[in-house]
Amino acid sequence: METQNIRTLEDVFEITIKAGISKEHSFEEYQETINKLRKFLETDAYENKISKIMLLAKALSSEVRLKILSILLIREKTCLCELNELLGIDPSTLTYHVNLLKQAKLIKVKRKGKTKLVLPEKGMADNLPKDFVESLELKKKKE
Repeated sequence: METQNIRTLEDVFEITIKAGISKEHSFEEYQETINKLRKFLETDAYENKISKIMLLAKALSSEVRLKILSILLIREKTCLCELNELLGIDPSTLTYHVNLLKQAKLIKVKRKGKTKLVLPEKGMADNLPKDFVESLELKKKKE
């Protein structure tokens, strides 16, 4: 593989020329672009955005969590005991999934007496794939 032989930035530049990526730029311009990209990748704003995206990706990577989000898109609120019954999973597993969704800022849990209500965070649907939300909105309208 070509990347095993890369020793310097000049080597990378040569590869990008061969690939047609950098043919219009000098090495100095290429080096400046690479340095800007490195600085950008090290900024706190970028790190924060990446962390949010990783949390969201993790939250959406489970069928159970997608089912919880589906229920909330259709019903707008539910309680933990109802989720437990609907999903057929033990309470500790449900708590784990709910906590991941909370960390991703997709849902919130509020106590109402002895009951814990699960509600969507404001803008939850904006953070979900559009076709996923639209398919559930159609289902909601049919009911």
